[in-house]
Amino acid sequence: MNATGHRERFIPFRKRDIIKMIIEDKGFKPSKDAESFGLLCGIVESIFHFDFHRDLEKLKDSYYPINPDLKKNTAPTDE
Repeated sequence: MNATGHRERFIPFRKRDIIKMIIEDKGFKPSKDAESFGLLCGIVESIFHFDFHRDLEKLKDSYYPINPDLKKNTAPTDE
């Protein structure tokens, strides 16, 4: 915990390193199982990527009407 009492959420490894550690720890067969697990990890990563992107776009759309940096005569769009 840090000075404010909150736990940090930092993982000191790259995704690639974590996947490699899991493959080594679980004793996957070198070729087929490890490759399948790597593909599964890629699919899961893609799902999270697109979910976060969708949420970011919703956040941008919600902020647009109250953005103080926009000119007053800028009309919002419903797109």
